[in-house]
Amino acid sequence: MMAAFTFDTDPPIGGVARALLRRVFHSRPEPVQINELDLPAASACVRAGMLCFVGVPGGYVVTFKGEAYLDRLRRCE
Repeated sequence: MMAAFTFDTDPPIGGVARALLRRVFHSRPEPVQINELDLPAASACVRAGMLCFVGVPGGYVVTFKGEAYLDRLRRCE
């Protein structure tokens, strides 16, 4: 009997959310202010665990999971 393997895969977040994630990543260490046009992309990243809201109104930072996701994307490009 073979063992079942499971892989931890990231949910698809879309191109706009990936661009937002990159923008927030490159603005480190300062949190990025998100306007209402970026809210759908930001909420997709937050649901995926790649962005985190910080105490600054509208401020977001990239999580470790988001950094790992961007690192995997860079390796593929």
